[in-house]
Amino acid sequence: MNWNDLLPQSVSSFMSASRKARTEPSVANHRLQLEDVRVAMLHALAQIEPAGYFQLRKTRDAILGAMEVQTLWYLRCDLLCLLSDFRGEPFARQQLNTITEMFRGMVSHSQLPQLQPKRQPVETTVDTQSIEP
Repeated sequence: MNWNDLLPQSVSSFMSASRKARTEPSVANHRLQLEDVRVAMLHALAQIEPAGYFQLRKTRDAILGAMEVQTLWYLRCDLLCLLSDFRGEPFARQQLNTITEMFRGMVSHSQLPQLQPKRQPVETTVDTQSIEP
């Protein structure tokens, strides 16, 4: 056996071990983030009174069964509709904004709403002297 035969194997095993060491914590962290989002979505659903409502059960089951981040991401729309119907749009938007922020770092940056800096109110003054009677 010569060095050329051993080199690709050892480099390959080194690289795969290195890659595995780098990804395992991020995979575990990703799963924890996914569960945090799932719990937040279920908590928002729990604030809806009619537990027998079919669409509520369907959405809850879909959230519980979601295995991928993208599935939970698209279920936000169903969640918004249900919360709007039963608690009003302002409440639904507040809940959804909180949940949407939990997706940062988990979905593509282009899918997330852009953070807008808070605008300061513009003061306007009216020059009453230049207005003719």
